[in-house]
Order: sequence, then C-alpha cells, then structure tokens
Amino acid sequence: MLKVEQVSVQYHKKKVVNNISFAIPKGEFFGIVGPNGSGKSTLMNAINGSLKLTQGSITLHGKNISSYHSKELARLVAVLPQMSELSFHYDVREIVSLGRYPYQKGWLQQLTKEDELVIEQALIDTNTKAFQHKLLHTLSGGECQRVLLARALAQQPEVLLLDEPTNHLDLSHQMSLLGALKNWTEETGLTVIAVLHDLNLASLYCDRLLLMDNGCEVDLAETNRVMNETQLKKVYNASIQRHEHPNIAKPLITLEPFEQKGGINGLINALYMSNKESRLAIESEHMWKFYSNFSNSGWSQSFGLDYTKTEEEKKGVLVTEGTIVKTIQSKTKIEKTEILVVGSIEQIGQQKRNIHLFVFVEGALSEQAFLQALMLLTEAKMSSYLAVGNQKSLVEGNQDSLLVAASQIGETINDFYQKSEVQLKLSEAIIQTLNGLFAQEGFLEY
Repeated sequence: MLKVEQVSVQYHKKKVVNNISFAIPKGEFFGIVGPNGSGKSTLMNAINGSLKLTQGSITLHGKNISSYHSKELARLVAVLPQMSELSFHYDVREIVSLGRYPYQKGWLQQLTKEDELVIEQALIDTNTKAFQHKLLHTLSGGECQRVLLARALAQQPEVLLLDEPTNHLDLSHQMSLLGALKNWTEETGLTVIAVLHDLNLASLYCDRLLLMDNGCEVDLAETNRVMNETQLKKVYNASIQRHEHPNIAKPLITLEPFEQKGGINGLINALYMSNKESRLAIESEHMWKFYSNFSNSGWSQSFGLDYTKTEEEKKGVLVTEGTIVKTIQSKTKIEKTEILVVGSIEQIGQQKRNIHLFVFVEGALSEQAFLQALMLLTEAKMSSYLAVGNQKSLVEGNQDSLLVAASQIGETINDFYQKSEVQLKLSEAIIQTLNGLFAQEGFLEY
C-alpha cells in the first residue's frame, strides 16, 4: 500500500503541490491528470523520493519513502521519467540490464542467470527484443521510450511510476503499452501510477483518477465520476464534451476546435427538397448531425428515402422498397429555434404503408435532447395512429423510419422534457404533419 498524506511541495515561496492525499492498493492503475502546470510531475517526483516535501508524508508498506536505502527503494519502485537522455553509447540490451543494478552485490557486479531471464522477459513484454543490439541513440523517440520502460520493468518493482509514458508513441504502441500495463496490474499485482495528458487513454485504462489544478486536488474518484463534462471544461478552460463509449462502460471526451457561434441563420430554409421518381431527397450545403432508428447517428448533408442507394453511400438516407406516394412538411418556431418536420408515406403493394418522419432543428442538441426528440417522434406518431381509428392497420407500418437532425449551431437545447412548451410545440408540429398526410390519403378528416 502506497500512502500520500497531506503532501505539499514548495519552490521558493510558491506551493506547487498543495495538501494532496490518497492511498493506492496493490494492483491498481492510478492516473493523474490535469492541465500543464497543475503539479502532476512535481507530485510524481515527490513520490519517487527525488523531491523534499514541505509538509506531509509518503509511505510504502508503512515505511517512509525517505528512510529506504536507494537500492532497497529501487527494488520496490521503478520510474519512467517524462524525458530521459543518455549521453553514452549503450545498446538496448545493455540499457535494459541496468534495471538489474538494485539486485547486484559486491564490487564485481555480474549478471546472473536470473537477471538474464528477467531482462529477456522485459524485452519481450515491451516489443524491443527485435532491436536489442542496436545503439539507443540510433532509435526513434517511441522506440527509446519502450526501451526505458523495459529497463524499469527489469527492476521487477511493486510500484511503477510513469510520467507521460505515451510520449513519442504512435497510436498502436500507445494502446499496446497501456494494455500491457493494465494486464500486469491484473496478473502480477503491479501498482501503476501514471501522469497522462490524453483524457481518453486515462479513461480507458485507469481504475481511478486524481484531477489536479494549480497544485490542488479537484477530484479523486473512479474514472466515470472524474470525467465530468462541467468539471473538465472549468479545469482545462476548453470546449469539451463527454460521450459514452459505444462498446464499454467508459466515457470518451471530444474537443471542439472553436466555439460554434450563433448568427448562421436560414439553414432550414436553405434545405433543398425534391420528391420525384418515387424518392425523397433532402439536401444541404451544411453538415447536420443526426440520430435515426435506421442508421444510428452521424453527420450528413443528404437525407431522405431512396430505393437506388445503399446505406453505406448515404448515412441519412433510408433504402426503401416501395413508392413514395405522399410527402408533406410543416414548420414551427420554438423560442429562437426553427424546426422543420417532413413526413412521407411509402406504399408497398395494395394494403401496406410505411410512415417516415424527418425533423430538422436549426440549433444545437445535446445527446440527451437527440434521444428525447426521437422519443417524442414515436409518441406523436402513435397519437396520430390512434386518430385514424379502424383504418389504423393501413398506415401503421413495420418499417417506419424516424430521424432527427440538428445544425449544431445556435441555441442549445439540453433537455426537451425540462421545457413543457418546447416539448408541446415539437409534438404538435409532428402530429400536424402526420394528420396532413393521413387527410390527403383519405384516412382522416383534416
């Protein structure tokens, strides 16, 4: 068990780390995140014993870090620093063998068979064996980083400290390295403490996160709680959005390169719509973000119904089998937000009809608002079906499609259900469109 208790580190008169406390059990992958200058690297240097504490204590197995002999501590704690420069010409295997120094005794220090086995395994685990006889200075930055990690692993530590371990690594090697570290924590009980800048890597691999800012703890908890969108925006002073990973229960963070400003108006009116040759096409020069029940989500400039296109060709276009016999549209305005509802009836054979609904919102929708809008579409559609009475079977199809698209520019709607007026107006626009379709088909007096 590693314990950091009320630790502060001061340079001259400035506290760079201020009253930080946490405990890390065996086998945990613990991440430290925060903006530049938040004190992450300073805290790591304090943990490895290279910095004197202004206050507090750091203990390992109940013993103060500062009271360990250097070789004794090196058998327990290994460090992969942020930057490491070796001015002498050693080959890779020789560099990795330096990790066995804490275990060597006497004046004539020679590697034992056990040392050689440990070095060999470290080379294999870090994918560095292929170039083990190359000189370190001839390698790329990413290869050097992996060699230095192999040296740290050769120490067979209980605790591994890594300051930006993915520096200089390409995406494949980042995933490989962190995946290996995660496996080692689970299989061998290795404790990993890593300073990471990439929030998504921290989210995917860390068990817990310490979020720091200006030397202080902002949050310390499991990854899902620390990756709070509001909290991260404040700490990083950046436009950040949190999403959920599609395959695992981990959050993902996306960045916006600039703040989307209001002022781009008329996107609804600029939509080009054509309804001919049994197809419906809705085109735009602007990219719209959409959610649908037939193509999940994405961005597109093309929407509609077309039996000649595949789903891969146009994400927002539903591939149909029948004939588009009626299309109607209605517009509404909710506060400052323009909304267009487009409805179509597709006829398959004599008695079969499918209803297709498209809603375009000239504004920005949160993930929650997109899902709520789809729910409102479903609810409004069912209400209209009930209105046609005994002819319900003629218009209630099995292949109905629903799509909500937003320009993602302008006023943001986070929650439709929080504003009953907004919810009501959107539902009314949908029902009005459907009723217009049914009236034209003679199913409903309109």
